[in-house]
Amino acid sequence: NAKMPAIREILLETIEEKRPLVLLLGQDAWRDSKREDAVLASALKKLGRGDDVGRGWSATLGSEPLPADYYGWLSERFERRVHPAFVEILSELPLSAAFTSSIDPTLTKLFSQRGRQAEPIRTAQEYPTVARSRARPPLYCLFSQAGEGDPKEQPPVSRFDLITWRTQHALPLLERMLDTTTPIGTIVVDGFGRDGDWLRFEDVLSVLARVGSNQVLWFGGRPELSEDDAAYFAEIERMGRVLVEPARLGSVIAELRATGRLADAMPLESEDAGTVSLANTSFEVPPAERLRVEAVASIVDDSWTAFLPPLGADSEYDAFRRFHGIMGGQRLLVEGVRRGFAIERDFESELTRRVYAAIADHSKLNSPIIVEGQSGTGKSVALARIVAKVRENKKAAVLYATERIPQTAEISDFCQRAERAEASATLVVCDANRDVDSYDELLSGLRSRGRRVVVLGSQYKTNEGGKYLKVEAPPTLSKTETLELSNLVSRFMEPPNPIQPLDAHFLAALYRNLPASRSRIGSGLGEEARSTERILEERRKWTKAVYNPKQPITQLHQATNRQGVH
Repeated sequence: NAKMPAIREILLETIEEKRPLVLLLGQDAWRDSKREDAVLASALKKLGRGDDVGRGWSATLGSEPLPADYYGWLSERFERRVHPAFVEILSELPLSAAFTSSIDPTLTKLFSQRGRQAEPIRTAQEYPTVARSRARPPLYCLFSQAGEGDPKEQPPVSRFDLITWRTQHALPLLERMLDTTTPIGTIVVDGFGRDGDWLRFEDVLSVLARVGSNQVLWFGGRPELSEDDAAYFAEIERMGRVLVEPARLGSVIAELRATGRLADAMPLESEDAGTVSLANTSFEVPPAERLRVEAVASIVDDSWTAFLPPLGADSEYDAFRRFHGIMGGQRLLVEGVRRGFAIERDFESELTRRVYAAIADHSKLNSPIIVEGQSGTGKSVALARIVAKVRENKKAAVLYATERIPQTAEISDFCQRAERAEASATLVVCDANRDVDSYDELLSGLRSRGRRVVVLGSQYKTNEGGKYLKVEAPPTLSKTETLELSNLVSRFMEPPNPIQPLDAHFLAALYRNLPASRSRIGSGLGEEARSTERILEERRKWTKAVYNPKQPITQLHQATNRQGVH
C-alpha cells in the first residue's frame, strides 16, 4: 500500500496514542461547494438580507441591535436542522475538547454521543469540570449559544456588541486552547473557508502560531484571506506549524473509516467507566460491551453517585444556571438534581413508589411506567431524580437514555450481566417523549429474552386513554410546590432581580423567575409542537369517518384549537 499522507498519519497516531485531540470548528462548517448553510440563509432572510448569504455569519450583525426575540427564533431553526453527513461524522472523533465560533446549541447534543457528555462553556468566567476529557469534553462556545436565557450571556446582537464580546469572552476562551492541547496534542481545524466568521482569522492564526511543529491540521484547503493574513498563514505553514489538507475533516474521517484505518483506533474508552454496585454485590462491564451499550444509553455506574465536592458561591450559581439552561447531558442533569437545583414536585412521590414496587416484583408489571405531561412540567427532572435515587440506594442496575428508545438487542446483554450479578432488575429509563407502544415494544422484547426489566418512559400529555401505569406531571403548582419554588429562586436569584409573584402555572413560574430556563422551555415546546405535527400527519391519512381534525390530540393541540389555529 502507498504511504498515507502525513496529515492522516498524524491524526491516526494522535488517536491511537490517546494524546489530546482538540477541534476548532468555524461557522462555515455547514457550508459545502454545492450549497450554503440553510440556517444562515433563513437567519438572513428574516432580517431582510437574503442576498448577503455569501458574506457568511458576519452579515447577520449590523449597527442596529437584532430584534429582542431573534435568538430564540434562531434556536428553533437550529433545533430543526439535520446536520449534514460531513458534520455529523465529527461526533465519532475521540475529542478531548472542542472550540467553536458557531452559536448552534445542538452542538452540545452532537458531541454528547457514544457515552460522552459534552460540557458547554459559554463565557470566560466559566471553567469546565475537567480541562480535557474524552468522556466529558469541554465545548467552548466562543460566542455563546442561540437560545441562552440569561440576557448577559446571549450571543452578540450588533457589530459593536461583537467587538465587546470578542474582547471579554471569545479571545480569553480561545487562549485556553494551548493549555488544553498541551505540547503533545493535535488541533484539527474545519469550517474556516472564507472571511465572514465572527472569529477573525488573525485571532485564530495568533494562537496557532504558538504551537509546535505538525500540531495543527487545517482541513478544507487554504482559506480565502486578506493579503496580510494570507502572508502570515503562508509563513506559519512554511514553519510547519500548520499542515493543510484540501479535503474536509468529515471526508477524511469517512475515508479512514472506509479503509479500516480508523476502526481500530476509534473506540472511546469512557474515563468514568467503573463499578455498578448492588445491595450485596457489584459487577463491571467490559469495555467493548460498554461502548455498544453507551452508544444508545448511559450506564449509570457508581461514579454518577460519588461524593460531590462543594462549590463556591459563583461556581454554584453558574452550575445552577447551566442546569436550567441548555443542558449538557444526562450526567449533568443528575448532578444538578443531587445538588438541589430543582424542586421535587408532588407527583414524584407516587412515581418513586411505583418504580420501587416494580423493581421489587418486576414479574407483576406487564406494562411500562409512563410520566405524562406537557413540556416544562418537570418530567425530565423527575426521571433524573429516579435515576439518582435508585442508584444511591443500590436498588437495581440502571440504563438512562434520552431522545431515543434503545433496541432490545442493544441492551439485552447488559441486562443479563446485571442478572448474573444478582440484580433484582434493570431499570431502563427513556426520556424520549414517545408513544406508549414504543416503550411497550422494548419491554416485550426484553421480557421475551427472559430479562428482568422495568421500563420507565416519558410522554407528552394526550387526551387518549390506555392500559398502562401513568403518573401525570400536572401543569399547575400546589401550595407546597409554590413555596419550594419561591425558596429555590430566592436562593439563587441575584439580589438586583426581584422575585416575580408566583402563580399556579408551573411553566409560567419558571419562565418569569428563572431566565436561564427559557431556552430549555422554548426547545421543549418546539419539540412538543413537532411531536403534535407528526401525530397530525399520521392521522391525516385516516379516513374522515375515523379522524375528526377538530378533536384535539395533545394539550398543545387543544390550546391551538382554542386560539383558532387548526
